[in-house]
Amino acid sequence: MPEETWTQKPNGGNISGEREEPDPAITPAIEEDEQAIFFEHESWNPATAWIWSATKNYTGGNWPGQNLTYLGNNVYKWTYTGTDEIPEGSKIIFSQHGSSQTPDPGFDFVNGGYYTTSGYVKTIQPATDEPIVKLNPKGGIFKTPTLEITATVSNATSAWYSIDSGSQISITGSSATFSIGEGVEFGKTITVSWSATGPKGTRTGKATYTKQDPNAATVWTIYYDNRNSTSWSNVNAYFWDNATDKKYLGVWPGTEMTFDGKLYKITFTTTDDIITPMIIFNNGGGDQTADLAAVNNATYTKSGIDPAAITNVGQASDMKIYARGSYIVVESPQASYVSITTIDGRVQTREINEGINVFTDFAPGFYIVDSTKIYLR
Repeated sequence: MPEETWTQKPNGGNISGEREEPDPAITPAIEEDEQAIFFEHESWNPATAWIWSATKNYTGGNWPGQNLTYLGNNVYKWTYTGTDEIPEGSKIIFSQHGSSQTPDPGFDFVNGGYYTTSGYVKTIQPATDEPIVKLNPKGGIFKTPTLEITATVSNATSAWYSIDSGSQISITGSSATFSIGEGVEFGKTITVSWSATGPKGTRTGKATYTKQDPNAATVWTIYYDNRNSTSWSNVNAYFWDNATDKKYLGVWPGTEMTFDGKLYKITFTTTDDIITPMIIFNNGGGDQTADLAAVNNATYTKSGIDPAAITNVGQASDMKIYARGSYIVVESPQASYVSITTIDGRVQTREINEGINVFTDFAPGFYIVDSTKIYLR
């Protein structure tokens, strides 16, 4: 959190007193397929974690994040309850509910990682004898002509992988390395599936990888609902990459947002791969939000991302919403907004114009567009 951005820092919140020691203390442990981290501190209560990637915050989106569970013996644990795979390159900041914290720009997220205020110490490995194939990387976006993937087998007598439902390729020994993406167009998603069989049975899994044009520009659009939480006379947005400290909307207090009668809006275009996007909204006169993880097409209030923002603002009546193959189509009698929610709860705000609006940038899967559930093939 860059110090030069603050006119005032957010209140760290209430901090409770003595910790209650579990009897007996709980041994730090992690299950197979669980996403969790551990933190050791002799006094912080509560201890909180703020975890984010280039595209999402995994701890609620409101600083200082989520409370960790106290296991005893000065050790805390946080477990992710969402459905996303927290990607490599994600960051963690621990704090005492925001009043004291570990250093910016955060520690690297390691699943099963055990941390102190000095950083990563070790990894707590899952104790399991179930068969599994672990893919590295575990999915996500790549911007190179091809991507090399390593499949590592554990607790299995046989295993295979396949690419986009192709032939099953046996994994000989404990691992196999292969490439994907050659000849694949930018914007396409590749699915790698796997199966492993051992004494405990057979398990299957998969990961998806999206090939993106490294030179393609990304249009960032972010909204702010100023009506109830702040009622500022003007709203500025200060946007930066916490990993590189590069500013995208000028120096503090940033760029004034445009009011369209319902929401404030800011838009900019960049070819950068922003690693840790962050944003602060402010009135330019001393009042501001906390450091918030920036999510493209999201709507914010002073407290953070507001999933109910579109309902509160109001939509055009008589809209027709449906899927056309891999596209979302919205027919509207007037200019308005729609909210598009993914199956794991991420919400985007999209402007719509009068007439037919077609959104082509969504991956296959289920979505809720306003209250209409659709499936993209």
